Amino acid sequence: MSDALATAVSCKEEILFDRYRSRPRQLARWLLESRDTLREKYRKLKVDWKRLTVRVNDVSRSRDNWRQRAEVSEKQVLAMQAEVERLSALIEPEAYSGSKKKLPPCRLH
Repeated sequence: MSDALATAVSCKEEILFDRYRSRPRQLARWLLESRDTLREKYRKLKVDWKRLTVRVNDVSRSRDNWRQRAEVSEKQVLAMQAEVERLSALIEPEAYSGSKKKLPPCRLH
């Protein structure tokens, strides 16, 4: 590096450091601590993000499973209702046919 360029860079550094009242070593320490704090913060956020992503996937999978089970149950209910209606239709004409059968007396003793 040429002397003129080195002098210009050192002048810029002096101007930069003149803005701060703290020593450069103290600023460096503060910046390192700040960097470490931010890294730890985002490391924790990444862990939380991963945990929540897994949870969302689990809940979605569970919801899909329950939805599928509910649809199967609904189809079964509709099939059973149709069967009940079919059997009721077979029984009802006999009830109105007029031939009432007499039941035998009930003996309890």
